[in-house]
Amino acid sequence: MKLLNRVTAGVASLMLLGGGADAQAGWRVLYSAALILTPPQATPQERALIGRAAALRGGEDCALGERFAAPKLIGRAPGPFLKAGAQETALVYQTCSIYMADTLGLLITRAGKPVLHLAFEGSAISEVYSVLDINRDGLRELAMLENFGDAGVGLKWLNVWDFRRVVAGGLPTTPYRFTAATERCEPGQPGGAAVGSIRQYQLWVKPGQTPAFKADERGADRCSSLRLRPLRQQIPPLKPDFAAPIPTRLPLP
Repeated sequence: MKLLNRVTAGVASLMLLGGGADAQAGWRVLYSAALILTPPQATPQERALIGRAAALRGGEDCALGERFAAPKLIGRAPGPFLKAGAQETALVYQTCSIYMADTLGLLITRAGKPVLHLAFEGSAISEVYSVLDINRDGLRELAMLENFGDAGVGLKWLNVWDFRRVVAGGLPTTPYRFTAATERCEPGQPGGAAVGSIRQYQLWVKPGQTPAFKADERGADRCSSLRLRPLRQQIPPLKPDFAAPIPTRLPLP
């Protein structure tokens, strides 16, 4: 179940959002519920690469989930992520959907050739977009939204992956990880769906060698409400309760 259904799966245009006085002061929107992602489209060459990458990743136990006939592209984002000035693209694909335990593949290409292949295990990643160099190292970061919902509870987290260590043979790190939305409208409560809480967070970043972050909170205390009201402004971003998906390095296709 998708949380709040505010974001369409796919890939956004790569630049950070921004506007108003905050943007003029150096702040940019890192995530907003108003972000619109268009369905990702791969070239025939990219689809062939994804197919070979999925075959190299090996089988996974999909008995409790849905196996796709062909790898499903869930995100395509422009770089560069690994080499400044290079023409790079991140392709995120999925072969099997398992409840809260997906294993997704990430293939980064440079000028159409694969240069990095990773798997993210135990993930709920559903949307992908690139972020314009918030740590001033000459590279973009990759944003992945995790989206989980069950029995009236919905959670959404934002992971921003940093690829600086990958060039030296390491794995990407997620120094930036925040709660993006929560929904707690469990059935069986007194009053049913009339009670509960909905919270959404607009996340802001001020780029720099040590980026600064803040969040604005909107919400409602009744699940029957269709209008969220401003609650708190410029608060420290909330950390999610769940750990980030674990990346592993895989052979290149």
